[in-house]
Amino acid sequence: MRSRPISSRAASSPSSLIRILPLDVTRPDSIEAALQAAGPIDVLVNNAGIGVVGALEATPMAHIRKVFETNTFGVMAMVQAVIPQMRARRSGVIVNVTSSVTLAPHPLAAAYTASKQAIQGFTGSLVHELSYSPILGQIPG
Repeated sequence: MRSRPISSRAASSPSSLIRILPLDVTRPDSIEAALQAAGPIDVLVNNAGIGVVGALEATPMAHIRKVFETNTFGVMAMVQAVIPQMRARRSGVIVNVTSSVTLAPHPLAAAYTASKQAIQGFTGSLVHELSYSPILGQIPG
């Protein structure tokens, strides 16, 4: 998720269960800093995403790359970063949120759909990779 300001009320509401931390899933240094600040991760919910609507031929490749960096590679980077600690603790849950565009084709959403379909396939394979461990990988249904 890209860092953005949160309301002062949310920032001042104490909670022993949830902490809000800045994170840019496209930057390894941001991932490392967030994981250091968070401590042990019990549940990772990958929900960061950038949308893009428009004809593929009119969408600049630089923007498509930005979409994939966040929607696809950012998810993979977060999973790769938390698996070692989950494996060491022998517990953890990883939830990769995709999109309804993975259920049926939508017009003017080719780049976005491709970025989310990639996570659908990635998570399906990841579930098999983790099946021998106590870490649970999921795609919300």
